[in-house]
Amino acid sequence: MDTSLYGPTTLPAFIQSYFYRPKITMQQTCFGDTAFFALGNPAYVDSVEWNFGDPASGIHNTSTLFNPKHFYATPGPKQVQAIVHFNFDSDTLRQTVYIPATIVKPSLGNDTTLCLGDTLRLNTYQPGASYEWQDSINTDSVYVVTRPGTYWVSVSNGCGTLGDTIVVRFDSPLSLTLPSDTTLCPGETLSLSVNAAGGNLLWSDSTSAATFTVTEPGTYWADLRNACGSWRDSITVNYRPVVKNNWLPKDTVLCSTQPFEINGANPAALSYLWQDGSTAPTFTATTSGTYWLEITTACTTVRDSIQITLNKLPEARFKDTTICNGDSYTLTAPKALSYRWNTGATSQSITIAKAGNYHVKLETVKGCFFSDSLEVKTERCFKTAFIPNIVTPNNDNLNDQFEPKGLEAGTYELSVYNRWGSLIYQQQNYQDQWPDKKLSDGTYYYLLRNQQTGKTYKGWVEVAK
Repeated sequence: MDTSLYGPTTLPAFIQSYFYRPKITMQQTCFGDTAFFALGNPAYVDSVEWNFGDPASGIHNTSTLFNPKHFYATPGPKQVQAIVHFNFDSDTLRQTVYIPATIVKPSLGNDTTLCLGDTLRLNTYQPGASYEWQDSINTDSVYVVTRPGTYWVSVSNGCGTLGDTIVVRFDSPLSLTLPSDTTLCPGETLSLSVNAAGGNLLWSDSTSAATFTVTEPGTYWADLRNACGSWRDSITVNYRPVVKNNWLPKDTVLCSTQPFEINGANPAALSYLWQDGSTAPTFTATTSGTYWLEITTACTTVRDSIQITLNKLPEARFKDTTICNGDSYTLTAPKALSYRWNTGATSQSITIAKAGNYHVKLETVKGCFFSDSLEVKTERCFKTAFIPNIVTPNNDNLNDQFEPKGLEAGTYELSVYNRWGSLIYQQQNYQDQWPDKKLSDGTYYYLLRNQQTGKTYKGWVEVAK
């Protein structure tokens, strides 16, 4: 293009102040102090109109000074405005400033312990404040803790700088296992141990030592806690009963010679050993003596003994008897500790003179009693020997047997012969038993001999039914 037609090209003039837009600056201050304002880069500014955003201050809320000062009536955020004029133009500047009432000491909380993997958010926010943490990198009001260490912060505003420190530790999950339930022997103790490193331990009795000693039956628990949680386990401890050496029966006196079974069974016994080496829980005593039994339990070996006395009672010795009218008869009991007759007598012997039933109860040894009795009859007695010559065995209770009377004392032997001289009956201790009712009638010959004196009686006797 030919510029000659138009003359030289001329660009419009550019207002240089556009490159120098001023900004609001304020000297930081606390509430109650004077705030000082200024315009940064004030070149080309012809005039300025300030509004300090503090209506409560009335007419003092505005100013036209380039470097005004203002005393705020209230603390907090303020919207400051400055209208600047330059080269027949204007620009409105706005900025929020914060008038702090005072600096507040930040609180990071007490030293604490976290579980591995947890985080802790530390928040120290204060309006209008700046922050510096221990790492000199983070300038936020919030810091997130992810690992153990010592953490501090400095918080500053126009009123000053205050700080706080916190120590953060990290725990790992723990475990707690007590032994299985158990049974102890009398006098035994059980030591329970827990590795409490990294946690707080509490036993059922409120103690906290790493070791707990059990001395009596019961249920015991341990509780282990840290920042990751709590763990509890328990154990029940029983005690076996004390086995005393008196489980056998008491010493026994028996009024018999029959064998006696000793029952030595004991619920705590694992094995038995008697004095003869036998191993059953029972033992049969056949003679008087001392018997012992040793039992082995889960805890110990215990021995007990028993004295067995077997007493043979006397056999009955009284026999029914007949005495002559007017005679007396002496009854003598076996030797014993005491006697009691039905007559009221308490002596070993009594003398009787009349018919009746007589019995005695005597204590042969301590605790053993024996009784005996007899019937005593009376009859008319012959002073001289009388031997019947006829018997009638017809069961009419008259002359049924051959009964000699008035013989001297002694044991007699009776021999009976038939008429041909054949021996048909003989009894060395004759007690009036002959003849048998089946014997044929007839005449028989007898020979009666006293075996002590040798004196004899002989004759005949007729049997007639």
